[in-house]
Amino acid sequence: MGSVACSFNYVYFQGGSGHSRHPRSNPPTGGLLPVPLANLSYTAGLPEGVPISPAAFDAPAQLQDGQDVVNYVFLSIAGAQSGNQTWIVPAGYPLSLTQLQAAIGNVVPGANPVTINFVYGPPVGSGPPPPPTDSGASIDAYYEGTASLIDNVFVTVSPDNGATAIANNDGWVDTWTTAETITADFYISPDGVDPNEVSAVFSQWINMANPADTSAFSGETLNAAEKGNYYALALYRVDPCQSWRTLIANFNISDYPNEAAADKALIALRQNLLICERENGELPPLPPVRLSVHGV
Repeated sequence: MGSVACSFNYVYFQGGSGHSRHPRSNPPTGGLLPVPLANLSYTAGLPEGVPISPAAFDAPAQLQDGQDVVNYVFLSIAGAQSGNQTWIVPAGYPLSLTQLQAAIGNVVPGANPVTINFVYGPPVGSGPPPPPTDSGASIDAYYEGTASLIDNVFVTVSPDNGATAIANNDGWVDTWTTAETITADFYISPDGVDPNEVSAVFSQWINMANPADTSAFSGETLNAAEKGNYYALALYRVDPCQSWRTLIANFNISDYPNEAAADKALIALRQNLLICERENGELPPLPPVRLSVHGV
């Protein structure tokens, strides 16, 4: 049994107008940043195949960073043998170790390094700079597969279509003069411009200022009210059907002895993708079949 590197990181979502996410600035501004004064992050070598003690997930409900206080919002685990996971902190946190074990379950390191992020919201009482002369939604995209922010183009904005580019590039949608509808793409994939992009499917929005308040969210949509302020991450998960998409994208008719064989193979690939999408909730449910008896 080997030892696996497990990184435990305490980070917070700074957000704000214009934090340069496509491509992301280096060093980053806004987005997820380490909580500098907490000094809680560490890396440990843990035994492969042995569940991590629930005590390792007993994170503080709040962290003090100088004059700022940040609240714990969600836990993100990537690379574990037991799978990728995002657990949103419930109201009434902290929990006992028994409750944590029941809520999070076993996290089992495999052969690969594991990343465990304790993600906190923006500083309590903060607002979009420069207050009080502006308002808006500070947004970004987070990927379960790597437990990190990703740089994909991921939203469209209406009715102000010109805000779409600013939303994707700078993670900011201004709401000072009008309400805006911010819609996350269900599928995202690399566009060839930025290396920090992935293929993934939408899971949910996370309200980083108050995870219990989901009133502004409906599926992939964030309904941002005029003069409303929001801090939100669009959570994306590993696409369970990606292998079928890759096979279809790389399909080459010359790999088959004749056109008929190629057509048959492509139809089979598309059928398998459709089955996968249906099984994983990536398609709307089929409408009920209405049987007709004697034309009735």
